[in-house]
Amino acid sequence: MGQKDNDWQLDFLAVQPVVRGLRTFDQPDEERWFYGVIGAWRRWSKYVTLEPYYLVLDQDGKGTTPDREIHTIGLHAYGPIVGTRFDYDANVAYQCGRDGELNHRAFGGYGELGYSFEHDWKPRLSISLLYASGDRNPNDRKAERFDRLFGAAHFLSTSDYFTWRNTIAPKLRLDIRPTAKLRLETAYGAYWLASDSDAWPDIGRRDRTGQSGDFVGQEIELRARCQLTKYAELEVGYSHFMQGAFVDNTGPADDSDFFYVQTTIALP
Repeated sequence: MGQKDNDWQLDFLAVQPVVRGLRTFDQPDEERWFYGVIGAWRRWSKYVTLEPYYLVLDQDGKGTTPDREIHTIGLHAYGPIVGTRFDYDANVAYQCGRDGELNHRAFGGYGELGYSFEHDWKPRLSISLLYASGDRNPNDRKAERFDRLFGAAHFLSTSDYFTWRNTIAPKLRLDIRPTAKLRLETAYGAYWLASDSDAWPDIGRRDRTGQSGDFVGQEIELRARCQLTKYAELEVGYSHFMQGAFVDNTGPADDSDFFYVQTTIALP
């Protein structure tokens, strides 16, 4: 309802995820549905655009998979700081519901402050902080780890080691555009567990006693995007991850490197 150039807009969604097959066609995940409504309130203020949202993950139990019903209520706000070259972006979300036999209560938030320099290369320097709660007590009747739902993780970590789950992640990023067709990015991020007794979910390590520390590590990222033609873009990326005390204390602890090349083709 509404369009992106209107003062307001409402988007409704009902999505059934798919199970991806390497050698077969993708199949619908019959046990899960994802519903939501996302609003946008624009131009009521020159300082901020507001985007409230309400999302529901409905998962039927099967085998070892529990019944889950997670409700997410959130607000996204962004805009320029008028009269300056600063801009900001903020997102807060609260989750409640049921995770099997447990009461689900979790919180997530993200904030970013950026500054665009007056230069032909359009450099933008930003600092951000992401927080996603973790389960503080593995023996109580509460599930307090924030559920990422289906949100993208690549902006948080090029290596995809981290998502919106039991994470505290400050990040410094520099973005420059030497030409109209070339964009370069570099970033430094550090990562802590929000709860040292909860898991590093994307890798599967956990110390329920909380004695292994909460500092997971640091990551340096480089990325270049080049518009080859009107319809094709080439992207090259690299990241280097340096482990912290939590990794040292819970298993193999080597640094890691990730490199990729990808091409995006947009049909006319």
